[in-house]
Amino acid sequence: MMKDIDAFQSAALGSDESNALGERLVATMTESLLFIGTVKAVSPIYHRNAVKNFPVFKTKSYDYYRAYPYRGPQWYLDE
Repeated sequence: MMKDIDAFQSAALGSDESNALGERLVATMTESLLFIGTVKAVSPIYHRNAVKNFPVFKTKSYDYYRAYPYRGPQWYLDE
């Protein structure tokens, strides 16, 4: 597969060689099942009821630094 990747990266974009190598790489990836996306890691969100202005999270992804889009500096404690 590494030889095909090297050849694909070296071939002129859109050429017959590039297209054939790309199709072969896709076939290898889909037929060999190198990546199986069956695991969903649990990442719960905890907060106290005393924390106000705390939204319901719509994403729990570290791609967004977890709580970054929810404006943590705007949360406050209610005694």
